Amino acid sequence: MRTNNKENIDNRLEWKYGRDKDEQFGAQGNVAMQTFDAKGRYTSLARESVQNTIDAAIIKGNPAENLSWQEESVPVEMSFEIINISTSELPDIENHKKMFKKCSLPDIPENETINEKVQNTLSCLEADEIKILKINEEKGTKGMGGVKNDNSITEHSDLHSFFFAHGKNSKTAGNLGSHGTGKNAYLGPSAAATVIVNTKYKNALGVDQTSTIGHTSYMTAPKDGEELTYLNNFWYLSNKKDDKFYPVSNKDINSRYSWLKRTQENYGTTFFILGIQDDHWEEAAIVATMSSFFLFILEKKLKVRIGSTVIDHGTIESVLKEYEEKLKNYTEKEIQDKFGKEQILDEFKRIKYFMKCYNSPTYETTLSVATIGNCKIRLYLLEDDEDLDPKQAKHVVMIRKGFVMCRCHKSRTITLSSNVFKTKTKRFVAIIEPNSSRSGYGGQEYIRKFEDASHSDIDPLIVNDPSEQEKAAKAFEDLRVQVRNWITEKVKVHDDRSDLDMMHIAHLIPIEIEEEGDDSSKLYNQDPEIQKLGKKTKKAKKKTPITINPLPDVPGDEYPEPDDPNPGPPFPGPKPRPPWAGGVKINVSSFKFLKRPKNRVNINFQVEKIGPMSLTLDSPGMDSLLPIKILKCLNKSNSKEYSIKKFVDKKDVEHSFILFEAKDKVLDFELEIQYFDIENISIVPTLFEQAEN
Repeated sequence: MRTNNKENIDNRLEWKYGRDKDEQFGAQGNVAMQTFDAKGRYTSLARESVQNTIDAAIIKGNPAENLSWQEESVPVEMSFEIINISTSELPDIENHKKMFKKCSLPDIPENETINEKVQNTLSCLEADEIKILKINEEKGTKGMGGVKNDNSITEHSDLHSFFFAHGKNSKTAGNLGSHGTGKNAYLGPSAAATVIVNTKYKNALGVDQTSTIGHTSYMTAPKDGEELTYLNNFWYLSNKKDDKFYPVSNKDINSRYSWLKRTQENYGTTFFILGIQDDHWEEAAIVATMSSFFLFILEKKLKVRIGSTVIDHGTIESVLKEYEEKLKNYTEKEIQDKFGKEQILDEFKRIKYFMKCYNSPTYETTLSVATIGNCKIRLYLLEDDEDLDPKQAKHVVMIRKGFVMCRCHKSRTITLSSNVFKTKTKRFVAIIEPNSSRSGYGGQEYIRKFEDASHSDIDPLIVNDPSEQEKAAKAFEDLRVQVRNWITEKVKVHDDRSDLDMMHIAHLIPIEIEEEGDDSSKLYNQDPEIQKLGKKTKKAKKKTPITINPLPDVPGDEYPEPDDPNPGPPFPGPKPRPPWAGGVKINVSSFKFLKRPKNRVNINFQVEKIGPMSLTLDSPGMDSLLPIKILKCLNKSNSKEYSIKKFVDKKDVEHSFILFEAKDKVLDFELEIQYFDIENISIVPTLFEQAEN
């Protein structure tokens, strides 16, 4: 209930719209949120929230006083727990519900999905109680600062980046800034797409300060009485004055909202995610935390409590074993429902081997990489009796602050998938760890500038400066090549078939064993994928090669088993990837975009070669698993409309490709794409060589 007392803070903590949208966006939702949904809501939430907590850790020492200072953060502790509160205790709840109701559309079949979403949100807010996921930084963090003396929020501060940056690519060569999409990981699990934050920090004057502010990212709604003008889909819980959103301090929050205040006296941030409707959130958060942060946990720098489960240096092995057994009992559908379509369980199965790699590597070295500096590489070779499937082996990850931020088998920049190691190799896992040194100068700080929004890959195009893009691309390629070559040398299995006694099969193939003095080694020093034995007799002058199949890439069996006399039906292999859906990548020298009405864009770019090509579009501010769908493409230079091919990958994600023949190194296309809020994302074209089907 409102009060007439103007001094009462109820009148200052209110839900308000962001600025009006001048274009007709209709009732579109937050497309960026789908990025995190595809990975699994609680998987993404755990990765994003724990990573943000690690990045907010208090740093030991003062680099200004010690030139040899190495950045080292204090241990951090955080917790995830469900709290239940009365919906009457939600700030400005009646106005918040009215804003959701405005998003409803006329009751016709094509609006059914949107109206169901609105009704689900209202049902959650109109219940007697609401379930809230509380994520609390309990120890070791500095809080989310950025409030000026007049209580306004400083641009590019932590608070501003989290609440007011919406997918803008604002990174420069010296800026570690956010894409602004990370908040969507917090919003995804919320039935109301709402998160409220309470934080304590030390301001620029060295004074302790507290701030509370909330954010909803929902859908646009028509503005009353104004044609083609829509209310913003970004809403803010704050004290809005003069078109600015001011956070509210703890001392000014009404007592009935006391549940919003942090209970700890130390610095840190607490996130409240409104309207949790899933029961499996704990399992997904536990698996994701161990999969991504096991190294930070091993170093005694991270302790996480998720529900009643505590994960720290002393418990991680027992929790790992517990969940290994638990996950064996789930069906494929249950796994996708709980953990998303990402291969989170494959990542989970590799944890114990990466832990062994970190603690007891078989080999380790330090590589000097252009621009990035020193990178430590650890390599662990699996024993024959270790049970990791060969398909899950041969994996390389890059870590930053103990966090697995790049799995190289998925990376589009540091591509080190298992097929890169073409020779027969032993099963292995490897860890790349760039050096962390004086703040702003270490390899880890450098790499952080190029992390994508979901902290799962790096991309040189994330920064705006073309020269910095080129410099980074060369650095990452130098790293990739050095790591590939070093690992290949260490894990390569040398083929010993040149030592075989061939006499027992001499009646099957016309071959004689070389006599002493013959240089037979040359016959075997060839590509081990297709090895050729030269047929040689004392009378024959000609050599007729025969082919011996390569060694199987499985542990234990050194040579192929005899064919099964009663073979069963053939095992269905993976769907073959069309030759136009990602062959050899073509370098794009430069490109420019012109955003046009009705979801059209003009692309002008230069390539370094001509010939048959395929083009696909992605957004670096979002995950590549949600590519931009191309509907039409017109070549402006010759008015030719190109065909569009589709390919659904093994994760059921659809990719669209334009097929064309480039006769000039300068290309100018006009494309129509499926709805994206193109004002709030960046678009990057990727070109591949096109082979014939």
